[in-house]
Amino acid sequence: MWSTDALQLPILHARRICLQGGEKNNQGDDFVALTARGINGRLTLLSDRICISRKGDKEVSLTQLSSVRLKRATFFTIGHIRLSLIGGQTAKGRLFDIITDEYTVMFTIWQQPRFVLVKYEIEQEIASLKDGGEQSSDAT
Repeated sequence: MWSTDALQLPILHARRICLQGGEKNNQGDDFVALTARGINGRLTLLSDRICISRKGDKEVSLTQLSSVRLKRATFFTIGHIRLSLIGGQTAKGRLFDIITDEYTVMFTIWQQPRFVLVKYEIEQEIASLKDGGEQSSDAT
């Protein structure tokens, strides 16, 4: 399995390439941190939530996420990123379940670096939210 330390250098390099300043979304009110386009949809990290665009748009608050799982793509297989919600049902590992899951976006090996970066950024945001919540609860 891949360790986070092994991914750190490519992520920092990809961050310099991909994050050349944020952009506003269609409504003009949210800062778009990062977007990754996959085979069956697009995953966009906003300032306080994630937007999954497939047949329609689905927004998930960062506070609702329990985990982000990434299955790496190879030259022979498709990869996917799956968002798990707190208290929500997660799809099984079967291909049909992954294809139909509204919180999963599939990608090719060529699209994979962007999804690895999105996963890293989401985990960083979740960690900072948890740290901020713990500090505020400790203060009271």
